[in-house]
Amino acid sequence: VTGVQTCALPISIERLDWKEQTVVRLRFFEDMKLEEIARVTNTNLNTVKSRLYKSLRRLRELTEEEC
Repeated sequence: VTGVQTCALPISIERLDWKEQTVVRLRFFEDMKLEEIARVTNTNLNTVKSRLYKSLRRLRELTEEEC
């Protein structure tokens, strides 16, 4: 995950909201494109983008606390 320290990443992901976790896991662990995530989650593409960027910002904060 770009710009996020990986030492506490698994713990930090668990602290995200379940909708945010889903987007992060699908994007980075399943290597899905944003359009695919929107389709499989039945969510608007802009909502997926928003959740992803919010999640990444939160992960940066959480990993800085943990590392």
